Amino acid sequence: MAPFSRTEKFFVAHCALLAVTLVIAAIVGFSMFWLARRRNDPARQCLIWARFAVVFFILFCFTEFCADAVWIAFSRVTRTANEDGFVTEDEYNMLAKLRQASLELSAVSRFTDCVLLICCWMTVILLGVGVNIVRTGEPSRLDKPMKIGSFALAGILGGLAIAEWGIKIQAHVSFDTDLYNLETEVGYSSYLLNVATRLDFSFVVIAWALSIATLVRSTMIWLPSRVDKRLDWPLLFLMLCCGALLFRTTYELIYQLKFTDFNDILHTPPEPAYIELIEIVFHTWLIFAIVVMLLSLAAKKRGGLWSTQQPFLHGPEAGDGQEAGDGQDIPLEDMNVDPPAYSAAPGANNGPPAGAAPPAAAEAPAAHPNPGLAGPEPWQQAAPQNEPADDDLVDGLGLGGTPSRYRPPVPQGDGYNSGIVAPMVPAEAEAGPADGYGMGISSQPPPEHEEVMGLNHQADGRPPISETLPYPEKN
Repeated sequence: MAPFSRTEKFFVAHCALLAVTLVIAAIVGFSMFWLARRRNDPARQCLIWARFAVVFFILFCFTEFCADAVWIAFSRVTRTANEDGFVTEDEYNMLAKLRQASLELSAVSRFTDCVLLICCWMTVILLGVGVNIVRTGEPSRLDKPMKIGSFALAGILGGLAIAEWGIKIQAHVSFDTDLYNLETEVGYSSYLLNVATRLDFSFVVIAWALSIATLVRSTMIWLPSRVDKRLDWPLLFLMLCCGALLFRTTYELIYQLKFTDFNDILHTPPEPAYIELIEIVFHTWLIFAIVVMLLSLAAKKRGGLWSTQQPFLHGPEAGDGQEAGDGQDIPLEDMNVDPPAYSAAPGANNGPPAGAAPPAAAEAPAAHPNPGLAGPEPWQQAAPQNEPADDDLVDGLGLGGTPSRYRPPVPQGDGYNSGIVAPMVPAEAEAGPADGYGMGISSQPPPEHEEVMGLNHQADGRPPISETLPYPEKN
């Protein structure tokens, strides 16, 4: 068997790259159907067209691979027949069938390519509509006319693609094959192929104009939406898809103008062989990049294209400006309770913390057997302080179980309620709290005037017969 020619080597490389791309496209297509769920979100309507796009991309890669493989077989058989100098009847029939299969597969490949381009364009249009819905919360007044116009233009492009495909098939079916050059000019078939080529060029021009309009429209969507942090990724993918679509249609337009003769397609000079490698990059991989970007955006949960509340959006990373872990391990009933630093401030209601047992109701003090030794009258006593609550607050802040001030023993069973704060030792008052200031626990309020002046005999309200304790000093 003769070695591959230079042109055949480029076609073999093109087929190899198409095979690799086809395998990756199959994985992407499987992921598109399982990871990119719409979840009844109106902003994610573009995913319907994205799934059509990945399906037609797989079909395009398969038909293009088959067309190139058949062309390689046809080229090698033709070279062998030319080297031998004669063609048998079996070789002639095989050449005719290979030629017919190559032309028809090329027509099918071009049709799937056109439908793929339509699906990608519709996906980008609906992606812009979805970004608007996420930003405003509802469709804008221009979204509905734009969708109707986009469907109409997609129908026109689809009609051109179907007409081109049908005309090419009709021309190839009625095409007579010559033994050597296989390009015998038939008037009717030549006319049909020229018409199909003009339709293909019209399709490319319209698609190129629509890609420019789509880029302009996407820029208009990007300008008011760039300040919304939720739309950072959707806007990035939207602009990248528009750029890739414009680049791809521009390549198609330049290719048609450079290598196609619209008046006589049968006698168009052959294109350079290296075009096969350029085509795989700027024609196939560009449109595949759009499909991959759409999958990446659709599978993204946080920072993706979501306009409705989803269960996975309520995790620790949900919300604006919150870090992971904020609000975790906090019971819902404790989230509305003020922190200890607030509840211990001067003038605050120093009640017991949430979850603590309510204090027992204060009972009226019993009459003292000796009126002369009785304590101060109720109107002379200071406002009672809830010392256990202070202990709970200090414990809640993690300042340790040891109180930072001296607490004298209070006798029990006498039916006596002192009702004022225990005094502090002067050395402790000068040293300050053990853990330092600024911990959110403010100092006790100053004592009443009667206490400072010694009108109650004792600063803590004890009877005169009890042991004298030092007066508390102001901090």
